[in-house]
Amino acid sequence: MTAGVSDNGNISFSSILYYILLAFTGGLLLNVMPCVFPLLSIKALSLVKQAEENKRKILLSSLSYASGIISSLLILAVFLIILRSAGRFAGWGFQMQSPYFVMALSAVIFIFALSMFDVFTVTLPGGNTAGKTSAVKGYGGHFLTGIFAVLVAAPCTAPFLGPAIAFALSRSSLIILLFFIFIGAGFSLPFIILGFNHKLIKKLPKPGRWSSIFKELLGFILAGTSVYLVSGILKGRPPETGVNILFFFLAASFAAWLYGKTAFPGASAKRTASALLLSSAIIAAGWFFLIDFSKSADNTLGISDTQYSGGTGVNAYIKPFSQDILNSLINEKKGVFVDIYADWCTTCKINERFVLSSDEIISLFLENKITLLKGDFTNGDPDIGDWMKENGKAGVPVYAYYPPGGADTGPYFFPEIITKAMLVRKISNID
Repeated sequence: MTAGVSDNGNISFSSILYYILLAFTGGLLLNVMPCVFPLLSIKALSLVKQAEENKRKILLSSLSYASGIISSLLILAVFLIILRSAGRFAGWGFQMQSPYFVMALSAVIFIFALSMFDVFTVTLPGGNTAGKTSAVKGYGGHFLTGIFAVLVAAPCTAPFLGPAIAFALSRSSLIILLFFIFIGAGFSLPFIILGFNHKLIKKLPKPGRWSSIFKELLGFILAGTSVYLVSGILKGRPPETGVNILFFFLAASFAAWLYGKTAFPGASAKRTASALLLSSAIIAAGWFFLIDFSKSADNTLGISDTQYSGGTGVNAYIKPFSQDILNSLINEKKGVFVDIYADWCTTCKINERFVLSSDEIISLFLENKITLLKGDFTNGDPDIGDWMKENGKAGVPVYAYYPPGGADTGPYFFPEIITKAMLVRKISNID
């Protein structure tokens, strides 16, 4: 009998609580992931500017932010349930497999970056009573910021989040919805605490010239995030795709500037509505005429085909992931390291740059005759999806080590964030 599973196959209550704790902790850790942290800094600046307001307004702002997070996560959970019902594999960040979604997200982040330089301002209901840090003000603005936080969290998989989501996706729809609520609760917890204990906000540095400069620096970070996302979907596509994207961003910038100049504070509702309609039309027209990802390259793994055909040195130990190749290597009792990544995955990029591509780890693989199987999950892959589902994984990155000796000795799964020391200890069999 498997731990946590009763004799009749039902999952025990203690197992559900354990995975709920993982979901909550994973949601909490999303706050410190590199793709989310800049946005949270902006949210913190907003609360700093609210420090002198009454407790009720601060609490409502924090709860509005939490509501945006949980609402968007519930919508995401519903999509996952629908995809699962259709027999498709989907996990955390599945929406990032669509280049059109990534393009839309990068455009939203870019426009949000422009707002950090006060190019435009949008006031929603409650705008006269809420903080004035980002482009969108009011309680509705805090709600939208919560939604935005979930969108920018998609490229990152926090520790503990993968196992929790994989567990939930193997259960009922109600369990999936419950788990995503707990992910949202963990994600929004720091600001809920600040909302209920506003004295903590007063311990933060008071706003001044530093906060304006810091806000603009965050604008550059957001713009850089947008460029990073676009770079992932440009891979293997013709040069004109990149040129068209640049012109689209130019059109979006003009639309934001036009809105900011037309719908200035104090403008009539009719003027503001007309400016919003015109700016939206410019962005929509730019998207319709310029954004097209129908042309893509056949080779999207990021390493040349010669690396798969028995090269020398490092190349001899790098192969594209497939279940057949993996099974063949296991049957030959060879050591295998599986690296499942995606171009939109920030954590994958960091691990690749500072760990997997380091001379120390490359030498480790070569000396121990470890074959590196690289699986690109950027646009989804049924073979990779089946392997991930079989091993209870719901998002990238995935790092698995099959020691030499055959199927009975593996796999060992590393956490989402890896270090050189982890790999050296495990592959060198150091306790």
